[in-house]
Amino acid sequence: MVTMRVLQSLGVILVLVGLAPAAAAQTKADPDLAQLADSILPQDTPKAKPAASGGRAGAAAASARAARAAAANAADAGAAASPATDASVAPDASPPADASAPEDASPGVAVATPSAADAAALDASLAAAPAASSAAPPAEPPTKPPAPIAIGPAARKARIDSGENLPLAGPAESPIAKLGVPPEAVPIAATTVTVGAMALWPFLLKTLTGLLKSVFGSFLKTRAKKGQKIDKTQKAIHVMGFVVRPAELAALLFGALIYGLGVCYAFQGRNLKPSFLVSQEALVVVIYYSRSAVRFAYERAFKITTQYKFWPGGGLLCLASAYLGNTLGTVGYELEETTAPEDADRIVKMKAWLLVISLGLAFAFAAANIVAPAKIFQSGRIMMSGMALAEILPITPMPGAKILKWSPGVWGLLCIGVAVSFILLNFIL
Repeated sequence: MVTMRVLQSLGVILVLVGLAPAAAAQTKADPDLAQLADSILPQDTPKAKPAASGGRAGAAAASARAARAAAANAADAGAAASPATDASVAPDASPPADASAPEDASPGVAVATPSAADAAALDASLAAAPAASSAAPPAEPPTKPPAPIAIGPAARKARIDSGENLPLAGPAESPIAKLGVPPEAVPIAATTVTVGAMALWPFLLKTLTGLLKSVFGSFLKTRAKKGQKIDKTQKAIHVMGFVVRPAELAALLFGALIYGLGVCYAFQGRNLKPSFLVSQEALVVVIYYSRSAVRFAYERAFKITTQYKFWPGGGLLCLASAYLGNTLGTVGYELEETTAPEDADRIVKMKAWLLVISLGLAFAFAAANIVAPAKIFQSGRIMMSGMALAEILPITPMPGAKILKWSPGVWGLLCIGVAVSFILLNFIL
């Protein structure tokens, strides 16, 4: 192996000696080439000084010295890098490369060795790079699926427990509950008692208290007579084709306030909060005036005349039903004045449609309270269902009595629908 290295070095020397004159001339002509040759030669190799005259002999001598220095360096590097000859290794086998040395390191060229601190920093960065590249992006939190719409007693209890709806304290404080009736059944029992009282209310007033008899007895009987006519002495204001009576609007307001008080008692019993009372009263007033606006539009369209009357006896029955455990909207009714049979039919149809609208609004409030539970929706459901149940009763002066006289079949369908809907809305959904 050493002999081969020596022979290769001698060959290189002979080639360099032969090319020395041309190389010297080219180096002298091209300064950049001379600078490149100086950078290739080892730093400890003495540089030949060019002759002042620039003759060919001086250039040849310098080239020869450079060639001999390069050959010597190559021979020294080969001897140092060549291991001892092993019989098991082929003569032309190359020694194994050092893993710690760079692949492009040339013999005779110094290679900078990194310090221990630099090596540790490099290892740390290399170790962190795969982890950073392989790290998955942070996963987005899973979207919560919408809660399924729940109905039934368990769902009603869940809405109350969450505070979205209010518990009914009135039935628990009812005297019917004190008789041993479960609070869940108190509203049905209270409705039955109230309806019976409505049918017998004049006799009930005479029997229960002489004070009410002396003060209100004759007045209530007069207001409840069949065939009562519209009070034509009321002042009327015509606005855009509508007949507006201030006394009628005041009666609507008073009836709404009485009914709202009964609804509030059903919710909170004796512990009425002023803020809650104001909010519920405002809701009932809006409902009553909206219902009357529909009636006013019907009057204008068919050229008929109706008038809302506050019923004091019905107001007392409303508060009594709330005290017993279920509030009924029996605070007033509509009177009408007709001159032709077809007008009478239109008025009865209007009463039937107003009842259907009340029932439809009750279902709308119930559906809204199921989808987006809120106390206002719960209150609206109770108010509208109570109004519909009171209006279908076939007791004078409620609209149900006139609907029954006009068409027993229509009244029967409406009565079944209202009764089933009242139970469904207030005890099942």
